[in-house]
Parts: sequence; structure tokens; C-alpha cells
Amino acid sequence: MYEEIRKSARAALLELLDVAALTPGQQVVIGCSSSEIMGQKIGKGSTPEAAKAVVDEILPILKARGLCLEAQCCEHLNRALIMERADAERFGYEIVCVRPRPKAGGSFATAVYEAMDDPVAVEFVKADAGLDIGNTMIGMHLKHVAVPLRLSVKTIGEAPVNACPVGGEPVGKEIAKIMGVEAGKETKKVAFVACQGTCDKAKTDYEYHGIADCAMLSFVPNGGPKSCDYGCTGFGNCVKACPFDAIHVVDGVAVVDKEACKACGKCVAACPKHLISLVPYDAKYLVACSSKAKGPVTMKECSAGCIGCTLCLSLIHI
Repeated sequence: MYEEIRKSARAALLELLDVAALTPGQQVVIGCSSSEIMGQKIGKGSTPEAAKAVVDEILPILKARGLCLEAQCCEHLNRALIMERADAERFGYEIVCVRPRPKAGGSFATAVYEAMDDPVAVEFVKADAGLDIGNTMIGMHLKHVAVPLRLSVKTIGEAPVNACPVGGEPVGKEIAKIMGVEAGKETKKVAFVACQGTCDKAKTDYEYHGIADCAMLSFVPNGGPKSCDYGCTGFGNCVKACPFDAIHVVDGVAVVDKEACKACGKCVAACPKHLISLVPYDAKYLVACSSKAKGPVTMKECSAGCIGCTLCLSLIHI
């Protein structure tokens, strides 16, 4: 399995470098979700072995070509980037005092940190090219004018590689025409919030009068006032992140406007509880609950919670 991951990572990077025609000294930002490589939801199954398999292939290639690797951390480190100290100082980037771990920064950034000679973390870069393994959203660290490239390598493990969700299929076709390549078929997607725990359905343990920030609630008792530890906190980090005004907090829960959503993925990245994902626009059946608690506990905490009874499956097949 890991050998296939290594082969796919190598092929994807080499194809990117061949098209980008980078010269020594230029920067390559890479984001990688080891959870998605292993077929799990981003942030839910960090796998150091999968991350190391990717790093073992890509780092020697970039070093051999004199290119600077910038490895994106996850949202727990505010998407800081790991790179060699000498490169950070050469580009004048601000160094921050953090070190990634598999559960705080991500397995990929951790593997890069351990493999580099003198690694440091920086807040922000402007890379010349990038590779997104999974839905890690590296766009914020690319130069503002960037052309999406559709690689022949579609996945590494189970993680998608190099999507261009904002432009959609029409834009993808035009870009492909300009670049002289064939555009693949795109499925329209929208953001989906896996929680229906509105104020009248989800119980609360106490009143909260503090900073209105979803990520900050991880520092308060039970991760927030709601009894359910897995549900939407309703403080709208996703709303602030959305550039299309396509998501709003309604009655304590984030709700997506499917018609306004462009599937840019910024709300996905902004949610610290990983409740938001990109799903097919025409999906008929979706489970709007993320609770992992036992059935009786879920029912006690939220009247809209899923208890895993599977009755819905029988209804779907009627």
C-alpha cells in the first residue's frame, strides 16, 4: 500500500515540475492529508506512515532540483508552513516558534520537519507552484496569479490531487484548451454541514459569554456550551472565511446556501470540528450529524442527532 502511495506521489510531483518548468531557488508549497490518503475524512485519521511515504519520495526530488519545499500544516497551527531555515531567511519570511505533531499540525508537516536539516515554521509564503494532496486548500500560500493544472495522477491513495473547484467545469475546459490538455469531467459540489443541532434541538450545559470564535471554544469546558461535543458551535468561523456569502449561522448552526456556494473549500478549512465537507450538488441522502456518542447519549443531548439505527437505509430503498 505505501509503495503505491510513494509511486503516485512521485509521479504527481514530477508531472507538476515538468509543466511548471521551475528553476533552482523557486518555491513549491505542498499540502497533504494523510487521513484522506487512507480513505478517511480530513483530520480524522492522521497516519504518520502514509505521510512519511509521501515525504520520502518528494523531498529528495525537490532537493535534487534546488527547489524550496514549504509544507503546509493543518488548521491547528493556522496553516503555518515548514521549510528550511536558510530558505526562510533568504525570502525574508517571519519565523514562528511552533513545531508540528501528528495531531497538531498534521502527520505530513511532522514528517517534513523530521526530514529537513534545519526546519522552521513560517506564517505565510508566496509559492511559485503547489501540490494539494487531499482538500488541504493550499491556495492561500500561492502567488495570487496561479493556473490550475489537471494531472494524470488523480489520487494518491484515496486523496484527490489538484482540483480547481471555484472555476468549475466551464472554466476548467477553457484552461485546458489554452494549455493544450484534456479536461476531465467535473462533478458540481457544494459545502455541507453535518449538524442540525439548532438552539431548539441541542441542549446546553451552561451559558457562554466569551470570545465568539469556534476554535477558541476548544479551551473552554466540554468544548463549548452545547451538551454535544461534536456539533456546530455556531460562532461562524466558516461565515467569516467564505468569500461568496454562501454560509450563515441560523438558529445556532451553520447553513449553506447551495446556489451561492462555489465549493472553494474555505469553510471546510475554517471549521475546527471538521463538520463541513464538499459533497455532490445533487446528492439526495446525507447524514447531517457528526456525533460519535452512543445512541442514548446522543438522544439525550440533541433531538436531531443520529443514533446509527440504519432505519433511513430501509427508507431509501423503498
